[in-house]
Amino acid sequence: MTESWLLTSWRILRTRDWFLSTAGYTALTFVLGAFGTWANLLLVRDKGMSVQGAGIALGVVTLLAGAAGTFGGGWVADRLIAKRGNAYFLVCAASSFLGIVPAFIALASFNPWVFIPAIFFAVLFLFVNNAPFHAILINSVPPMVRATAVALNIVIIHIMGDVISRFGVGVLSDSLGAGRIVVLATIARLLGIEVERQHLTAALLVVPISLLVSCLLFFWGAVTQRNSASYGSREAVS
Repeated sequence: MTESWLLTSWRILRTRDWFLSTAGYTALTFVLGAFGTWANLLLVRDKGMSVQGAGIALGVVTLLAGAAGTFGGGWVADRLIAKRGNAYFLVCAASSFLGIVPAFIALASFNPWVFIPAIFFAVLFLFVNNAPFHAILINSVPPMVRATAVALNIVIIHIMGDVISRFGVGVLSDSLGAGRIVVLATIARLLGIEVERQHLTAALLVVPISLLVSCLLFFWGAVTQRNSASYGSREAVS
C-alpha cells in the first residue's frame, strides 16, 4: 500500500543526511538571497560605484565565479569520495568556511581592487557547495521518494533561506541606521564600517555569520554520516 504524502515527508525530514544537508544549504540560500537582492545597492550606495559599473561587475563576477565554483566543486568532490565516504559533506563544509574571510573583506573594504576580487572568491566558494550538496540530497533517500525529497528541500531552503534574507537584511539595515542592534553595530565598527552611513554594509555582516552556520551544519553531517545511511533508518535525526 502506498503511504501518504505526509508520512513520506515526515520520513524524509527524519533522515539525517537529508536533514543536515538541507539545513546547511538553507543557510547558504539565505546568503544567496541577501547577495542577490542587496549587492547592487551595496556597491552603488556604500561603495561608491556607478549603477552601470556595479551591474557589470556583479554580472561578470557571478558568471565566472558561479561556473568555476559549480564545476570545480563537483570535480573535487567526485575525486575525494573514493577516499572518504563523507567527502561530499566535507567539501560543502570546507567551501562554506573558506567563503567567510572573502565575505568579510568584501564588506569591510572600500577599494574596488580589493572588494571585487573578494566578492569573486566569496561567490566561488558559495557555488562549490552546489554539486556535492545535490549529490548528498539525492543519495540520502531511495529512488521512489527522490522527487518528493527534492520538492520538500526546495520549499524549505527558500522559505527559511532567501525569503527571510531578502526582507530581513532590509529590516536590519533600517534598524542599524536608527541606532538599534548594538552588537552587530559594534562588530561593524571594529571592521571600520561607519554604521550610521553604511548601515546596509553592516546589515550584510549576517552573510559571513550564515556561512559559519552552514559550515557547522555540513561538518556535523560529515561527522555523523554512515555508509549505510538510509531513509527511515537508524540514521534519522532523533
